[in-house]
Amino acid sequence: MAITLRVNGIRCFSTPQEAVVRPLTLLVGENSSGKTTFLALCRIAGHILSGRPGSIDFNEAPFLLGSFDQIVSQSGRRRFSLEAIANAGSKDQISVRTVFVRTSAQPSVESWTLTAPSVKASITRKAAGSRVTVDVAGSAKIVSDVNASAFGGTFSPPLDS
Repeated sequence: MAITLRVNGIRCFSTPQEAVVRPLTLLVGENSSGKTTFLALCRIAGHILSGRPGSIDFNEAPFLLGSFDQIVSQSGRRRFSLEAIANAGSKDQISVRTVFVRTSAQPSVESWTLTAPSVKASITRKAAGSRVTVDVAGSAKIVSDVNASAFGGTFSPPLDS
């Protein structure tokens, strides 16, 4: 199965870029053209797709991306995003988009959004905590306001509250 990655604002990917990753994908390019960054983003997309966006380490060997200021594509930029899409273009398309901001030297998750057929769920970090919303077939519902630690592990909100 192919996974489409959309990146924006990360190192050499300063403008929105899209790449399809298949079981066999070759990366070819000159030095400093983004090959290592792309491989790191594939690993980070795996963390995002696992439902554990708070466990992302941008400096996990062998991909040491540095601090927020070294990862973000332009000095002064305040956020960057990564989206992973399965079954792109089909009626069964599923996407997970994560937006990162600077809250310390390392990037942290500002929002995490899962979009699937007739379901949209999101977690958005606010100053005082996080807000979880679930939108099933167009009827948005705030499931809960939770402590920001929900970003640190798998989050399974009760859908009946």
